[in-house]
Amino acid sequence: DGKLAAVPAAGLSVAPFALADATVADVLTDGTVTLAGERVPGTREAVVEKNGVKVPAVFVTAGKDDTNREVAAYRLDRVLQLGIVPATVAREVDGQRGYVQARPAKWASHADVQRQSLRGGGWCPVDAQLELVYTFDSLVDNEGRTAQSLLYDLEEWRVLVTGHPLHGVLGAPVKDPLGHPRRRGQPGQPLPGGVDEGGGQRLRAGRPRLRAARQK
Repeated sequence: DGKLAAVPAAGLSVAPFALADATVADVLTDGTVTLAGERVPGTREAVVEKNGVKVPAVFVTAGKDDTNREVAAYRLDRVLQLGIVPATVAREVDGQRGYVQARPAKWASHADVQRQSLRGGGWCPVDAQLELVYTFDSLVDNEGRTAQSLLYDLEEWRVLVTGHPLHGVLGAPVKDPLGHPRRRGQPGQPLPGGVDEGGGQRLRAGRPRLRAARQK
C-alpha cells in the first residue's frame, strides 16, 4: 500500500515511554488512526489503535520529500540507538498524505515550556540530553532546530526532536537563488545551549568540532 513501515530498535522505549518501541512501531504502521484537534497548523493530535493498544500521536500533513526525511531521521536515530526521534510512519489519513509520529501521553514543545514556565526533573538532566540533540543535528546538518521542534515528555522529562532536513545524510543543503542555505522550520523562542532563532541552530562550541570530526 506504499506505506514506509516503522523499524523498531530492540530494547528502546521512546514515546510513549510506557510502551516498548517495537510495539509503538507496529501500532503506528497498521493501526487505526483517529484524529482530534489541530496542535499547530498542519499537525493534528491523533490516537492510533491496534488490538486494544492505543498510542498517542500526531498526524502531520506533508509531501513525499518531507515525509521521507522524517522517516529517515527516525530510522537513523534507531540505528544510532539514541532514542530521541519518536517512531514515525508514512500514512494517508482521511485522504491526506503525511506521517504519523508517536508522542508521550503528556508532552509540550520548548515554546510551550517557556510560555507556561513549566518545570520538572527526570532520570537525566536536560542539558545532557540536549548534547545528543546537538550531535544528531550536526550529523544531519540541521540548522532549522526551533522551539517548536524540540519536545519534552512532561512525565519523564525526556527530550525528543522532530523536523529534520537530513542534509548531511541525504545530500547537500538546498540553496535559494542567492546561494544561501535554505533554513527549515519557523522562527521560535531561543533554545538553550546555543540554539537561537532566525538562523536556526548555532552550536557555538560543539558544532564546529563535530563538523571537523565528520570531515576527517
